[in-house]
Amino acid sequence: MIGADLVAQTLKAHGITFLSALVGNGINPVLHSARKEGLRVIDTRNEQTASYMAEVYGRFTGRVGVCGVSASVGHTNALTGLLNARFDGAPVLLISGSADHALSDRGKFQDFDQVATAATVCKYARFVDRPEKIPFYIHEALAHATSGRPGPVHLTIPQDVLDAEVTGLPGTSLGSTDCGVVQPHCLATSKLVEEAAVAIAKAERPLLIAGSGVYYAHGEEALARF
Repeated sequence: MIGADLVAQTLKAHGITFLSALVGNGINPVLHSARKEGLRVIDTRNEQTASYMAEVYGRFTGRVGVCGVSASVGHTNALTGLLNARFDGAPVLLISGSADHALSDRGKFQDFDQVATAATVCKYARFVDRPEKIPFYIHEALAHATSGRPGPVHLTIPQDVLDAEVTGLPGTSLGSTDCGVVQPHCLATSKLVEEAAVAIAKAERPLLIAGSGVYYAHGEEALARF
């Protein structure tokens, strides 16, 4: 098994069913492995489309939308959709390819600090330097994407890490499907609820603004009754 296989298997273990993508440098091994694992790969015409597709999926379903793109320019193109995901509170994971890590700072193809650029819009952004660490980083990324206020996360995984044989993996599960789903657990205290009820009752022209939290908490019916 190689690193790319581990990416696909870990995503599948977390309940991911498809990837929106644009083929290119560094990401192709992931797409091949995803197909082998039965994940649907939707190839788009540009990286913005791939990231917007993942963003809309995450926003409408509450499950993490995953997109895979090539290195450098492909990566920066995909950041448009991630910025939108940040504003909308949508859980999205962007996996970007990269030329071999072994050639970093030695003039490798389109050498570029992708993690630093992604960190400006993402809740979590990391560089994966060894194949055996793939399950850990994917789990962490998905947990960040779905906890608190949902949002975008990013992993850069170089070509030589995706192509490397995986060794030394512990005999444990690759993850849980619960990690890839937004599950809000917040609950207001009864005192705050009472104060809000009094304030609303006293209001002459109350205005109600309901955000994404109502949707993720499945509170549509309660909102309509209110």
